[in-house]
Amino acid sequence: MYNINLMVFKPEIHNRRSIRLKGYDYSNDGAYFVTVCSYKKELIFSSVGAGLASARNYNDLIILKPPGKIILNCLNKIPMRFANVEIDEFIIMPNHLHVIIIINNRNRVDARPTPTLGDIICAFKSECVNDYIKYINDNNLIKSGKLWQRNYYDRVIRNDMELNAYRKYINDNPANWVDDEYFM
Repeated sequence: MYNINLMVFKPEIHNRRSIRLKGYDYSNDGAYFVTVCSYKKELIFSSVGAGLASARNYNDLIILKPPGKIILNCLNKIPMRFANVEIDEFIIMPNHLHVIIIINNRNRVDARPTPTLGDIICAFKSECVNDYIKYINDNNLIKSGKLWQRNYYDRVIRNDMELNAYRKYINDNPANWVDDEYFM
């Protein structure tokens, strides 16, 4: 006989507080700052190269590892999957991704429902995991297929000043890596 421990949902223990903006429609036109972390914050996406002090473009210091290359490829596919979505600035750090996603419904030509930010992130994370598992299998690696931490952080960007501040934050992120608690 098998001993199966069924997990029972207990609201007092398992109730997760939503970090979404209450009452906001996440399919609205606008810019969204999103952070997605690696599973257990493992340093598997990239490494930050030397030369921080003299670098003019910090993005040039990011050296993508295979999972980071998968993430880049999947990020580039988002506008093909969702015609009303643009990827603005982004950075693939060793254990997290920062990206600005812009939803623009003004020029929509199809009658499909407008995707929400959650739909976009869910599709992106799912495609990354599928491609990562394929990479693991193709290379006969003994690794977990877990790539992402559950959920993601988002911020609705409310004006051009915030948009520019988040773009700067993303571009400066590699330079700040040495101060990160996960820096090695």
